[in-house]
Amino acid sequence: AGALLSGAMSAQAYDLPQLGDGNDLVYSPEEETAIGQQVVRQLRAQQGILEDAQLTDYIQAVGNRLVAHSGVKANTHFQFFIVRDSSINAFALPGGFIGINSGLITAARNEAELAGVLGHEIAHVTQRHIARGKDTGGVLTIAALAAMIAGAILAGGSGDAAFAALMLGSSALQQAQISYTRAHEQEADRIGIRILAAAGYDPDGMAGFFEHLKDKAQFYGGKTPELLLTHPLSVNRMAEAQARAEQYTRQKSYLGDDTFVLMQARARVLTNVQQSDSQEYFNAVLASKPDDVGGLYGLAVSKLQVGEAQAAAQLATRLQSQYPQYQQDQTLYLLQAEALQKSG
Repeated sequence: AGALLSGAMSAQAYDLPQLGDGNDLVYSPEEETAIGQQVVRQLRAQQGILEDAQLTDYIQAVGNRLVAHSGVKANTHFQFFIVRDSSINAFALPGGFIGINSGLITAARNEAELAGVLGHEIAHVTQRHIARGKDTGGVLTIAALAAMIAGAILAGGSGDAAFAALMLGSSALQQAQISYTRAHEQEADRIGIRILAAAGYDPDGMAGFFEHLKDKAQFYGGKTPELLLTHPLSVNRMAEAQARAEQYTRQKSYLGDDTFVLMQARARVLTNVQQSDSQEYFNAVLASKPDDVGGLYGLAVSKLQVGEAQAAAQLATRLQSQYPQYQQDQTLYLLQAEALQKSG
């Protein structure tokens, strides 16, 4: 993994533009878009992006709903994509490109928490924090950012992944001190919560998710999630975020989580290298909740992945009959169609 990361840190290897040092001018919007496109292209070339039409459409739809309430011009382009990585992280690239690790989707407890992270990252883009960080003397180049992301992806799913993640976690913390100042994080919190509430989500979604991750890491004594390394928390920051969320009027209901539950299960299946792990997880869920829609759907998708189309078709038929409230959601129809097709 060390050699892998060492190679990844070469900007030339990724054919990225030379951005100079922190004394250069701020990137133009056109430059930011070109840089973001190159980073995404490198991720895709390394098969680090989770290429699944349903998950991509879902994350883009949630992102578009938030962007529509962000105050940016109607023709402003944002592209949301999912990184095939079980660690909990998200990041904003120049030019409106926002990456969400599949591990963050599986860690969120509802769509509002997922949307809260997206809203925070959207704010980093709309406020041009990457460019502003460079203008104020930051030394983080896009080449370094791309290398850090590519290194994590290249190491993912192998025996060296833990070692690589540890190195990148330390690196991410150092980069966070440069690229995201305390003021930038607070500004992204403030704007992100406003976007979240305006889009019809629970305004507590963002602060609640960050607090949940912090408590979970402390309770289990595990490694701090990457999201908390790249977005450092403080008592004051959390208190301010929670107080700000309280300023928004609570609606009687928020956007539903039906599709989120299914897409969360799908992300878990498509991220796992060994489908035996997926089936063990969903069987455990169903052992305690036999009619859990996410458990049934996830098990069906997992069975499709290993060629058990007949079993998947039976689960799909059961889902269709047990959950008529999902008739407006195409996800179950697509599952049933694929299962029936593959089973002849």
